[in-house]
Formats: sequence, structure tokens, C-alpha cells
Amino acid sequence: MLRIHAPLGHPHQSELTTRLDQELDRFLVGGGSAGQIMDHDLLERHGDIVAAADSFLKGSGSAVIVDITALPKRFFFPLLKFILADTSKTDVIATYSIPHKYSDGPLYQDVESPGYLPSFMPSITDEDDIRPHILAVAVGFDSPGLAQVLEEEQGEDVLYMFPFPAPPPIARHTWEFLQEADAITDRRRSRTAGVSARDPGSAYELLLSATDRGRRECVLAPYGPKPVSLAMCLYALGPGRQTCSVRYSQPKYYNPEYSVGTATDVDGVVSYAYLLRTAGRDWYA
Repeated sequence: MLRIHAPLGHPHQSELTTRLDQELDRFLVGGGSAGQIMDHDLLERHGDIVAAADSFLKGSGSAVIVDITALPKRFFFPLLKFILADTSKTDVIATYSIPHKYSDGPLYQDVESPGYLPSFMPSITDEDDIRPHILAVAVGFDSPGLAQVLEEEQGEDVLYMFPFPAPPPIARHTWEFLQEADAITDRRRSRTAGVSARDPGSAYELLLSATDRGRRECVLAPYGPKPVSLAMCLYALGPGRQTCSVRYSQPKYYNPEYSVGTATDVDGVVSYAYLLRTAGRDWYA
């Protein structure tokens, strides 16, 4: 388990540390062991994340489950990359739980300028050749840094991947996101396509279609729901590994009430398991 701390010196660091300690107490009372937890800083060097992945891989068996529900993208993108690169891991599953509700306040603050996720950077070193044919944006709650991405990544096409259907609170935020993005995009070179907010296969197939199965260069901007971000990660590791990169604006602070509880329906808790590899066969490749 990863316990990810706010950056040193952040004004909300003390509050967040207290909340993490409370969660640790709950974990221990529930039978967990403190030795199962690895401490990390949100903005730590990429090498530290690589070391965590390496340590995990050495101590795990052939079957791996990665829960992406609360993992920041700058952690779960490289974690999945190293796990799937290890052919001794014959079965890999990603899991995701739907929150009961989201905070009514800002979900995050103090967002860094958008940058390329380490190990998901352009393979082309000549800056004059780095502009993509497609910029694919996963539409989400908010668009920190999106204007800068749109300005710098002057692609021939901009593809907005809109999560649909979405419950009213989420739908309102995503429409506001889309309106803001639309206001700074040349409509003649942009289009919007609906994707499932819970099924990464939907977004993955859209990326395959939009890029001619990885033949067209693209930049991925994963601002949307975690399953859509998962699809982008899998595309970047598979068909797009030679032709795409990933850009994201990393918040320095997440609201402690970002989401609360887990949604339920008539069958119980609403959690999903996505098969990435079974019996050595990759399902997204």
C-alpha cells in the first residue's frame, strides 16, 4: 500500500498528515500491518516511483491487482508500465471503485504547469517535430493547465473524450470543462466523442480509431475519469508506445474530502475489475 504525502512545506501538509494518520489507524484496527505501507511524497523524483515498482515486483507473485481508485496518475501510469513489462506477471487486473459522492468544494489546488509524465515522454527529440497530429483530451471535473496544453500542442486535430452517461453532479462539471475547452479551440479542427466513464475499453477503441491504430502521433491529456485515464495509459503502453506521449497538470494539494465512501446499488458496492492480462495474454496491446 502506498501512503502519499503532500509536498514538504505545503500550507495544508499538517492537516493532510493528520488525515493520513487517521486512515492508518483504521487500517491497523482492521488487521493491516504498518510494514505493508510504503511512504511517498506526491512530487517525489520519478526514480523513487521506479524504485517502489521494482521493490513491489520483486516481492509479488505472478498475479497482480492494482487499485487505481485513489492513486494519482503520476504514480499509477508508471506502476502499470513496469508491472506489464514484467512477463513473469501472468495475470494483471486493475480495480476501481465509484465514490458515494464528491466534495462540493474545490477538489484540488496549487496545480503545477502541465508537463510530460516521466516515462511517457515524446520519443522525438527535435522540438520542431514534436507537435502531434492529434491531441486527445479526456474531459473531467476541471481543466487546470489545459489552455497551456492546447496552445503548445498545436495538433491537426483535437479530440475531446466526453464521459457519458454521467450522473448530474459529474455531468455539470464535465459540461463546464467542455465549454471552457471549446472556447479556446478552433472548432474546425476539434470534435467531441462520447466514451464510457466506467469502461476503459470504450476509450481505448476510440483512441485506436482516431490514431489509425497508433500510426498517427498524438498527445494524451488524462483529465477525465480514472477508467478513461487507464485506457490512455494502456494505449500509450501498447499501440501508441512509439507515437504518443502523456501530458498532465499535477495538483500539489488534494481535498481530503475529494470523494467520500463507495457507491452502492442493488448488488452491493460498485467496484470494477478490468482484466489487463490473463494467463500471459495482454488484452490491450
